[in-house]
Amino acid sequence: KCHERGDPPPLPGLRVRDAQEARREQQSEPPPLGSAPPHLSMGPDVGLSLPSSNVSFNHGVMSICDIQGGQRATVLSTASYKTGVHFWEVMVSDFRTFAVGVCEAPSNIRQLNDKWLGELGYAICVSSCSRGTAFLWSKEQLTTSTVKGFGPRQRVGLLLDMEERTLDYYLDGQKIATVFTKLSPGPLHPACSNGFDKAFCRRIELTPSISLPRDYFAQREVRRAEKAAQEAMKATAPAGQTGDATIGVASVDLPGGGASS
Repeated sequence: KCHERGDPPPLPGLRVRDAQEARREQQSEPPPLGSAPPHLSMGPDVGLSLPSSNVSFNHGVMSICDIQGGQRATVLSTASYKTGVHFWEVMVSDFRTFAVGVCEAPSNIRQLNDKWLGELGYAICVSSCSRGTAFLWSKEQLTTSTVKGFGPRQRVGLLLDMEERTLDYYLDGQKIATVFTKLSPGPLHPACSNGFDKAFCRRIELTPSISLPRDYFAQREVRRAEKAAQEAMKATAPAGQTGDATIGVASVDLPGGGASS
């Protein structure tokens, strides 16, 4: 596990209890002395990594890699999370198709060498011909839901909240949407892959362990207030009425407040 660096200052008006709680959520056990910082790998950790002729790593900076294409391949961060709230960014210099998201380490790591992220976990997938649109895929169900896409050299931020089991998508520092809810309990790894068409991705760069965005704390208060209001409505609803339907596994909150499962 990696140690989250730094505590973001509380927003004006944020209760002291909430600021302290946010700091606890960011904490994780520090890595053992002498261990490598989180980086991309063809396996869940340094000691369990699969050789691949399709993926090449920059051994000077292990958080950078290329996927050559010709077959599907998924790379994982050596960091994984079961608790807390974590934020990281990914950038890719060039691609025909590219997917970014999270997944559990497969029981057979050879699957990393012949499957893309949409088959293994939760993926935001773009292509060079998708005209600014990203498609959302998950291992539980295929979905035709879409969000604003991204292009080469844009900063793609992912905020993983393992307490709420949600994944938020940021682009160049701005939140786009909560793209997945009801994630699996993990541990979940940051992950990237080429697409189902086995295309290339060049210079994939992972920047792990970034301080949480400032808007996260304000938005969390709004979500908690909405959740409390929904629970109060359910408690007072007449018999036989349960209020809003529960969002399905890996359903998607779309921009504008809509949701699709």
